[in-house]
Amino acid sequence: MASIKIYAVAAYVCVIIFHACKAAGQGSLPKFPAILIFGDSTVDTGNNNYINTLLKANFSPYGQNYPGQKATGRFSDGELVPDMLASALKIKEAVPPFLDPNLSDAEVITGVSFASAGAGYDYQTNTLLNAIPVPKQIDMFRDYIARLEGIVGEEKAKQIIGGAFVLISAGSNDILTRPFNLHYSFQDTMLDIVQNFTKELHGLGCRSMAVAGLPPVGYAPIEKTIQLATKLLLPVDLKWVDNINSYAQSYNKELVKVLAQAQATFSGSKIVYADVYEPLDDMVKNPERYGFVETKRGCCGTGLFELGPLCGPTIPTCGKSLASKFLFWDAVHPSTSTYRVIAKLIEKERRSSHAASRPSAIRLSMENTKLYVVPVYILAIFFNTDNAAILVFGDSTVDAGNNNYIDTPLKANFFPYGQNCPGQKATARFSDGELVPDMLASALKIKEAVPPFLDTNLSDAEVITGVSFASAGAKSHTLMYMIHWLT
Repeated sequence: MASIKIYAVAAYVCVIIFHACKAAGQGSLPKFPAILIFGDSTVDTGNNNYINTLLKANFSPYGQNYPGQKATGRFSDGELVPDMLASALKIKEAVPPFLDPNLSDAEVITGVSFASAGAGYDYQTNTLLNAIPVPKQIDMFRDYIARLEGIVGEEKAKQIIGGAFVLISAGSNDILTRPFNLHYSFQDTMLDIVQNFTKELHGLGCRSMAVAGLPPVGYAPIEKTIQLATKLLLPVDLKWVDNINSYAQSYNKELVKVLAQAQATFSGSKIVYADVYEPLDDMVKNPERYGFVETKRGCCGTGLFELGPLCGPTIPTCGKSLASKFLFWDAVHPSTSTYRVIAKLIEKERRSSHAASRPSAIRLSMENTKLYVVPVYILAIFFNTDNAAILVFGDSTVDAGNNNYIDTPLKANFFPYGQNCPGQKATARFSDGELVPDMLASALKIKEAVPPFLDTNLSDAEVITGVSFASAGAKSHTLMYMIHWLT
């Protein structure tokens, strides 16, 4: 039988990286030699220190929980997601800004951040905030390539860039700067820029990219402050938070499609969607699960409007120890504890077993394997194959109907669920229409919909092209059971 190409989508899983993991007949999967970062303040490790902008964070109390209690230009009390990922991937402990004049050759070789606080995909966003636009960061990347080639040579530089892990995190500033002029047509503008940006990166040699969706920006304390001020000044209810969060969700839904198309178009590439919306939304709604006691204001000052220069050395904070209990550090940016929930290692799995040969799965040797699970989505792609299948694990966000066949009150096989599904049929998907797995399967030209594994009428043809094992209400231990089933 021809080898099968598997696209595995796991809810609340962003990055699954196998260290010393061997696919049968494929050799070792390489580690990432470098990490390259593009985006805004969520991933800017200090580039704004070196440009003419008010958006800086190189003063206390920023960085009060960073190693050495140093304000580095990171818009938080400590490390950012790039630092945590670089550490988990054993690349380095922190990702430096590319514009640092003291940047060493060793740091260049293992990767840098090109991100700029205040940056957006659209040039107009950056004109207002005087940041380095995301599309302009590609020019910095070209300068980086030239320097890298000067250090290691052209051939080695290609290998490093081709093997690097690339993270792109932006978009929030694009919508935050347009509160009264936020049209859904603007999503097309943003998505076109994302598509062109990933295309340019691919053309320059990047092959492994993760693109973050929009977070629920309506929950940011400063947004609530602006909303309150607007209500006092204008005799209308803009329903600000609901509107802006719904806009973010709509954008994310389209971004998934764009990235799936890019994945199918760019040869030899792995492009994944990083869902930061759902984890942050859950932190706001269920803070006790994560150890947070405050989600409505930041740790700096009143926590309602302080940001950048307004969160300065003379401004009191909630304290170094209490900062870990706050979802937000200032009126816009998450605390390091929040970033750690998003990016830290939450699961380490070492197993010494060899998988039995299965017709619909790649055989993996899991000896000395590390499984890194971060609470955002992943599209894990295995390559050098002929045909394709999609395997889905998780909860109600990706359950195509397995709960129809088990004893649980968590079902959605009745109207009005599915009212926008083909045929207006309630299939037990917890939505009005298709779910992400269906959209990905369609974009990847595997099939139009992913069936539930427990369907008693499941055909052999459906088995060959993949199924969903997800169950509405499932938790992480269920996901690990599913992975055990595979091996």
